[in-house]
Amino acid sequence: MIPSKTQTCASRAYWYQLPDIKPAHLLWQKAFDIYHRHYLMSKPILANQRFYPIYPKRDKDTVTMAALLNSMIVSLNLEFQRANMGLGAIEATVEEVNQILVVNPKGLKATIRNKLMQALNKLGPRAVTSIFEELGASYPEDVSLDKVKTDRRELDRIIMGEILGLTDEEQLEVYRAVVD
Repeated sequence: MIPSKTQTCASRAYWYQLPDIKPAHLLWQKAFDIYHRHYLMSKPILANQRFYPIYPKRDKDTVTMAALLNSMIVSLNLEFQRANMGLGAIEATVEEVNQILVVNPKGLKATIRNKLMQALNKLGPRAVTSIFEELGASYPEDVSLDKVKTDRRELDRIIMGEILGLTDEEQLEVYRAVVD
């Protein structure tokens, strides 16, 4: 196929010129395997084709969005809206990422936003490990709330429990489904 005739390039004045892309503080990783993480940058950076820039509607929602996106509930949602690459790896297209359900930060009370920021500040400095290490189990039947890493559990408890109203048993089912 001739590049200048593709849908993407044909819409440009000069087919070879990349579109203007704003730097972003928040990045969505395009492909996942056993590591589910999204990145909050201290300075805005340009994303390449392996990351998608995320621009919250309000700048003050950036940290809250980072916390929300790093919850295991988003990891589970991603399993239902993605292109499977085989052997458990998944790759989300821009369209699929746009369809991911995420809590609207605008509707959150300041106390919840502060709790999310504190939880993300605890989780953020360490390396995010595989979902199996984060949840302390390799098989769904081995998942229990007390095995989940403490900082991971705190973030998820706020999102799944306080915001979404899931019981501990329902949160446990989310974790089991992610491991499965």
